[in-house]
Amino acid sequence: MNTMKPGNILYVFLLGWVVIALLSCAGTTPPKSSQRQPSENISPAEAYTLIQEHRADLDFVILDVRTPEEFAQEHLEHAVNLDYQGPTFREQLEILNKQKTYLVYCKSEKRTEKAFQLMKELHFPYTI
Repeated sequence: MNTMKPGNILYVFLLGWVVIALLSCAGTTPPKSSQRQPSENISPAEAYTLIQEHRADLDFVILDVRTPEEFAQEHLEHAVNLDYQGPTFREQLEILNKQKTYLVYCKSEKRTEKAFQLMKELHFPYTI
């Protein structure tokens, strides 16, 4: 397993689109830089900044929706892997804490968009 260091983060984000799903924390307002429209594509620089800002935040989760094989090759440090193409993806999403903030990414825009749409269907709250 190869964990990416901060200097390599931009490389991963340049491979595909990054979609951010900011889910509100119970009764708190996210930092100003985190207030985004749901399903907003963000730049590699913005993703890097968000990750740095939330480095110590246990309620900020980097959700990698690529396959386990892709994840094993290289992934962002502290990322959680849920395989969008896996047969239990929906069930795995359903047990996630809906009070956390999720940065959703993969190699292609298609999987991130579909994962985000499913999160909305599962009633994950989000900040508008």
